[in-house]
Amino acid sequence: MKALLGKFKCVPTFLKSNWLHILAASFILLLIVVVYWRDLEILVNEAFQAEELSHVLLIPLFVGILLYWKRDIFKASISLDSMQAKSRNMFIDELIGLSLCLIAFLTYWYGSYTFYPLEYHLLSLPIFVSGIILVLFNLKALKAIIIPVALLIFMVPIPSEITYTLGGNLANF
Repeated sequence: MKALLGKFKCVPTFLKSNWLHILAASFILLLIVVVYWRDLEILVNEAFQAEELSHVLLIPLFVGILLYWKRDIFKASISLDSMQAKSRNMFIDELIGLSLCLIAFLTYWYGSYTFYPLEYHLLSLPIFVSGIILVLFNLKALKAIIIPVALLIFMVPIPSEITYTLGGNLANF
């Protein structure tokens, strides 16, 4: 019992030393939920109804597992950046991150006026997440978790015309 309580005694010190990073991660999740809530709701409903989108339900699980596996590398890249001296190029990551967020916004906005808005909206999700990570953390942190972020591409549903064309070609092969 004492060993179990000993593990929980380090929680306040962890929260005290990493409160800014916990706040930033919470901010990222809140932004994603606020911006993409309606699209994610539509996607989940489609995944439950359409067989070709059922893989979408497992993508967040895989992303979460990969982020959990990469958590030590991510923490190390953040702490390494805080120990290094700031140079005159310290705002490059923030500018690139804001540019990626702008590209994601423009993709989202353009997708709202097409026949495939859900595809374009979800295509902007990994771009948006990458930009937010660059703004809040740094390039090394993004490099550490680029694979889970890139895996979010598989949440984009393939347009039905392409699915039917590929299915027809495979059936006649």
